[in-house]
Amino acid sequence: MGLYSFLTVAVLLGAFLLLVFKKPEFFKPEGGINWERFLKDLFQYLLAALIIWLFARCLVEVGTLVVPADNRAMFDNVVRTVEDSFMILVGYFFGSSKGSSEKNALLAPGEDKGG
Repeated sequence: MGLYSFLTVAVLLGAFLLLVFKKPEFFKPEGGINWERFLKDLFQYLLAALIIWLFARCLVEVGTLVVPADNRAMFDNVVRTVEDSFMILVGYFFGSSKGSSEKNALLAPGEDKGG
């Protein structure tokens, strides 16, 4: 197994384990797994892992690959696209979207929040 394949499997397994052990809302009060919520979050984490892997791979390729002059513009566009996707990912998980989702969870109807 190559290094990139090993890292890919490790990232995907880590994302899966993070999902299983991080969020108690995956489990229904009456027992069982809330599959809709679990699969939604699993897809988000797997997509995030893929984008992180692509970003790391692009950094390695930029440092080690010699790109022919004819393909340089296309290569630059691919690197910029992956870089932008990585920044959007960081912004989503740690920026205002994360705060908005936490606020929405606090303001969920039907629950007494005190005060």
